[in-house]
Amino acid sequence: MGARYYLPPLAAQSAAKPYVSAGVGPTFGTEVKSADWLHVLSHQDTVRSQAVLGGYVGAGVDLQPTSWLVLGTDVSYHISPKLSEAIDGRRDTKGFAFAFQIGTSFGRRLPVRAGR
Repeated sequence: MGARYYLPPLAAQSAAKPYVSAGVGPTFGTEVKSADWLHVLSHQDTVRSQAVLGGYVGAGVDLQPTSWLVLGTDVSYHISPKLSEAIDGRRDTKGFAFAFQIGTSFGRRLPVRAGR
């Protein structure tokens, strides 16, 4: 679960809406090893999974070119404790993430106000 805070002075002066974000929730590590690479999820597959409580902090920008389309980009740093066993050769799941987003907006478009 996370939240975004749009930076009012910057968001009010542009069509681009910058924000900071933070959240907390489960971080999953999953590994699937197949004895036969030609058959996905056969009876000989080994599946291991673990979950730990983690969180993230980040920043990004949303751009709303139409009344319903929202485009965005986001960079965040994920923080979590080490997994109890290595999953796919790794126990550490923390690190940076970069994302592009495409979404829809229901309701009215945010107004762009003139500078102060």
